[in-house]
Amino acid sequence: MNTTPRWGAWPRRGRLSTLTLLVAASSAAAQAQPVACGVQRWSVKVLLDDDTARVDFTPRRTTVGILGELPRPEGPIPGHGRAAPYELQTFTVRARIRAIRVEGDADWHLILEDTAAAGVTMIAEVPDSACALGTRWAAVYAEVRRTLRRLPKYGLVDVTGVGFFDYAHQQRGAAPNIFELHPVIKVTPVLSSP
Repeated sequence: MNTTPRWGAWPRRGRLSTLTLLVAASSAAAQAQPVACGVQRWSVKVLLDDDTARVDFTPRRTTVGILGELPRPEGPIPGHGRAAPYELQTFTVRARIRAIRVEGDADWHLILEDTAAAGVTMIAEVPDSACALGTRWAAVYAEVRRTLRRLPKYGLVDVTGVGFFDYAHQQRGAAPNIFELHPVIKVTPVLSSP
């Protein structure tokens, strides 16, 4: 005779305790998975750098094409600060999202295409909120990602982000001057007219 208790034969209290332990174990395992946050100019990318207080968060409406023509700063770009004037400004562009990729540093890498010039693209990036814990921006990044999850493929959006000059490392979709919106702080779907 088999004396091993079946799930249904366990006392109710035992089932709940076992379920509680299973949930706790899976939560602990999920938390043990480290988020691979970035390194290069990371404080700038998540708005924790020395110049964050100087950033103008009033967005200027522009286009992907215009941002791709901004002059790169002369000399080295600061590692823990911002290159004035463009990295101290916030921009909003209307664009079509051509692709979303998860980067090795857990950022969501968006390829934005200009609505008036097919093939003219730039990158916008959304940090993982887990990489910005302790800042006022973590919830903002999480909300941007929730919005992006609900968008249809190739959705038309207004993307707002802080200006950022990246280094060239063969990024797909990069603007000619490697200017990005990084971090993205707002995404608004644009309803197409019928």
